[in-house]
Amino acid sequence: DDKEENLYSIRKVLERDQFEVVTAHSGLEALRYLLKHDVSLILIDVQMPEMNGYELAEMLRGDPATAHVPIIFVSAAYADEQHQFEGYEAGGVDYIVKPFDPAILLGKVRIFLELAQYRNCLERMVEERTEELRRSEEKYRLLAENIADVIWRMDRSGRLIYVSPSIESLTGFSSEEFMAISFEERYPPATQKDILGMLDEADEGKVEGAWCGEEELNRKDGT
Repeated sequence: DDKEENLYSIRKVLERDQFEVVTAHSGLEALRYLLKHDVSLILIDVQMPEMNGYELAEMLRGDPATAHVPIIFVSAAYADEQHQFEGYEAGGVDYIVKPFDPAILLGKVRIFLELAQYRNCLERMVEERTEELRRSEEKYRLLAENIADVIWRMDRSGRLIYVSPSIESLTGFSSEEFMAISFEERYPPATQKDILGMLDEADEGKVEGAWCGEEELNRKDGT
């Protein structure tokens, strides 16, 4: 907000509830601060010089660092439904009309901060799970690439997704070549029958997870 008295009144209400509050007197000042600091919620006055609140909100929405930070517009001059709609179009999540009821302001701030904390918690959980999966896949890859047996991954249509490098010592085909040749070129008739039967059982829900067994494979030299 460009008016110190407005900043003071909002800051006084929020700090009374133990919120940490940072104020800025213009959109440019706010942008400079947000380049270096993270925040959980942004309150913006609509009517400001140089850059109005809607313009500031659109810039914040265009920056990945602030795109998900909730924005509440605060305004006395633009309180009609059309301007409130413009606020939502610019990226705001709520609109408070001045003069405001302190209890309403606190209630809205609490709700959106709780939602932001919940979102941050979910993001951390996703990041942790992604890292766990990455480590698990790395262990699987190291195992598959350092044993003599062939390990492959196949989808339910019979398409190979992965073949371990040991396939070359057994068949003469590299992993890439083995994945590229046709189903019939890859397997003798008996093996084709076994794999097709396994895929049918998978479709019926009778087979889940990994399958282990011994099967004949066609070699590159035709044997």
